[in-house]
Amino acid sequence: MTGAPLTPIRVVERELTRPDGTKVKVKVPVYPPFRLAGAPAASEPQRPTRAPRARKRGRTSG
Repeated sequence: MTGAPLTPIRVVERELTRPDGTKVKVKVPVYPPFRLAGAPAASEPQRPTRAPRARKRGRTSG
């Protein structure tokens, strides 16, 4: 099973501290989740839909 080649979504800058105490700024590419080769590319991940919750009836004084 092969994975599809991925291109980075964006690049973020991280600041790392070395064991000797010096700090280094690096640019790290951010990739989308793993995708299989031949699978259709989803434009946006779909969230599972939930049924609306039933409202509890409040007490009425009267």
